[in-house]
Amino acid sequence: MSVRNSAIGALVSAVGAVLLLAGCSNGTAGDQSSPSSAVPTVNATAAAPATTVEATGKAAPETTAPSPIPSDTGSARWNPCSLPDSAISAAGLSTASKQQLDAQSCRWKSAGQTSELTIVSNTDTAAELKQSGKYVQFSDATLGGRAALQYRAAQDNHKTGCYLTTFTSSGAIVFVVKTLKVQTDDFDSCADVRQFGAALAGYLP
Repeated sequence: MSVRNSAIGALVSAVGAVLLLAGCSNGTAGDQSSPSSAVPTVNATAAAPATTVEATGKAAPETTAPSPIPSDTGSARWNPCSLPDSAISAAGLSTASKQQLDAQSCRWKSAGQTSELTIVSNTDTAAELKQSGKYVQFSDATLGGRAALQYRAAQDNHKTGCYLTTFTSSGAIVFVVKTLKVQTDDFDSCADVRQFGAALAGYLP
């Protein structure tokens, strides 16, 4: 009986030791999954939306200021230098003498080098021209069937130049003739500007 009791006691002791070890092992695992070790998991979950947004291209609301609407610089106005060479030549002007003065003005010399024609596209009105004090001798005229205004520069005492202006919905188109016959009175600058204007009127906007 004493031997059997000793064997049973040893078995109970062994089982108890196993249970004790198992309990210690479970306790250690519980320590490894403590809240402090769970923090990175929470942070990684919170950061996930930002990563997903970048990956899918669904960016956050636009914060960049929109580009300003370009202002009107007047570049849409007609450029007289766009007149075809064939029309310039037919009007009695030299195509080789063409000068682009700026975006809205162009100049040619006559084929005989006796005068020069400048055409300007601007925003002047008839009232502004008459009130400026720069011009005189205003008279009504026509330019290829359009109503026009003929006048001279106030300081042009020798009448070497003449202006012929017609007005469109986008502004004024001005023909200016200046004679190059400086040593003679054999010229009529206003007759010349009307002649050039009539020849080119069909090409105006």
